Amino acid sequence: GREEVRKNALVMPLLVKKIPKVSEVATRSSLSVILKLCKTENALAVEEAVRLGAFQKVLLVLQVGYGGETKGKATELLRIMNTQMKIMSDDDDEDCVNSLMDVSQEAILMF
Repeated sequence: GREEVRKNALVMPLLVKKIPKVSEVATRSSLSVILKLCKTENALAVEEAVRLGAFQKVLLVLQVGYGGETKGKATELLRIMNTQMKIMSDDDDEDCVNSLMDVSQEAILMF
């Protein structure tokens, strides 16, 4: 299972794209798979998720008001990605700040 998922380069982009666009069930499922990939793989899965915008989308999940299980997965995933964001922000602090500002603008537009 995981081996096949790792081989397919389109899995992570598809999972990130589904957060939080389809439904709470789809969001929870996407978060669960991303969380498992990020826990069991090396930093490459985390870096890819962050690069694809998962950090911002997971923050939106916490702001929108999903149920406890979904928020729990989101919180755990944010903890894992936070470490990677710090590493990436050392390379380019301005991009990190701009990325977080984009999240705030998306959240405002959603409401």
